[in-house]
Amino acid sequence: MTAPFIAVRHASYTYPGGRLALHDITLDLGPGEFVALVGRNGCGKSTFCRLLNGLLLPNPGVVTVAGIDTRSPGSELMVRSAVAMVFQVPDNQIVATVVEQDVAFGPENLGLPQEQLWRRVRDALELVGLWEQRERPPHLLSEGEKQRVAIAGALAMQPRCLVLDEATSMLDPAARKRVLEVAHLVNSQGTTVVWATHDMAEARQAQRIIALDHGRLAYDGSPAALFTDTALMARLGLLPPPAAQLAAALAARRPSFPRGLLYPEQVVQAVLEAPVASPGPLAS
Repeated sequence: MTAPFIAVRHASYTYPGGRLALHDITLDLGPGEFVALVGRNGCGKSTFCRLLNGLLLPNPGVVTVAGIDTRSPGSELMVRSAVAMVFQVPDNQIVATVVEQDVAFGPENLGLPQEQLWRRVRDALELVGLWEQRERPPHLLSEGEKQRVAIAGALAMQPRCLVLDEATSMLDPAARKRVLEVAHLVNSQGTTVVWATHDMAEARQAQRIIALDHGRLAYDGSPAALFTDTALMARLGLLPPPAAQLAAALAARRPSFPRGLLYPEQVVQAVLEAPVASPGPLAS
């Protein structure tokens, strides 16, 4: 069995002042997974994301990254190099006045040789599709492009895990789609991705969904199993993607219709393949 890359054991977190944000979370994140983290506002998603790279430390509990306890003195550089974070607002993450300098900021602090440093910068900017924009000031970019600059800066650290905390919530649909494509591309190359989102159309693309409810782990499993559990979805305050809602409605009218369909094309195909109902007897 593959050892977990990140192990969370009985982790809780209480903010100064006494607000309990997370309570007794235990789970593993494996290498190369794409995990969506969902739940209503205030459920603890952002706090959980920050536990994964040591920005916050469990109190009590344990979080280990590649076997390193995030509470260990001097572990910050190793943990945050392995688990990079991208936040909701792009402008809050950009520190330089030129795109390529901003992307270079993180790896430059690792003391890399110049040739290796700029190779990382180029690789990261090419990956997010912004190499041609490398000499532009970030403030002249669109919000979606700024977010991709932030992702490039995280990727230039060559992390084993990329955590995106509501990274598309400030973006228009086209920019959201582009950022999600980048996340899937990074994941296809072996990087673990944790994608915190309110958008179930985004969450359905994950291999696994983790749902939090009032700071507690409420679900950990496949998108299809979650979206067909109407009672749990209602308790979590979430709505399935429209395609899943339509499939559930059709299945309620015709029990043989497949449940757990997440995409419009799946529903269309199932409708085309459904047996035609036999007509009733003709009236005499």
